Amino acid sequence: MKINANNVFLVDGIGAIVSSLFLGVVLPLFNEWIGLPLSSLYFLSICAVFLAIYSLSCFYFSKHTSPIWLQTLFIANALYCAMTAAFIAWHWSEIKILGILYFASETLIVLGVVYTERKIWKDISGENRA
Repeated sequence: MKINANNVFLVDGIGAIVSSLFLGVVLPLFNEWIGLPLSSLYFLSICAVFLAIYSLSCFYFSKHTSPIWLQTLFIANALYCAMTAAFIAWHWSEIKILGILYFASETLIVLGVVYTERKIWKDISGENRA
C-alpha cells in the first residue's frame, strides 16, 4: 500500500497500535531477553497508545489535507524516537542484544514513517513549491 495524504494517519495509527501491543504485552513477557525495565516498556507503550489515538482521530475527524495535524504527528513521532534512544542510552548496561535489535528496528521504521509524513506534509502545505 502506498502511503499518501488520504491514508497516512490510518497507517500511522495502526503502526502505533502494533508498537503499543509489543511494548506493553509481548516484550514484558520476554523481558529477560530484552533487558529494558518494565516501567520503561510500559511508559513507551502508553506513549504509543497516545500516538495511535491522535493518528486515528485525525484520520476519522480531520480533513486529510490539513498540514498542521500531519506536522504535529511527524514531530511527535520524531520525539518518540528520541525518547526511545534516551531510554536505551540510560539503560545501556541492562539492554540485551534482542532489545537492541528490537529498538533499533522500531526506530528505523518510525524514522522512515517520519520521513514519509514530512514529505507528504511538504506536498500538501506547499512547502515544495518554489
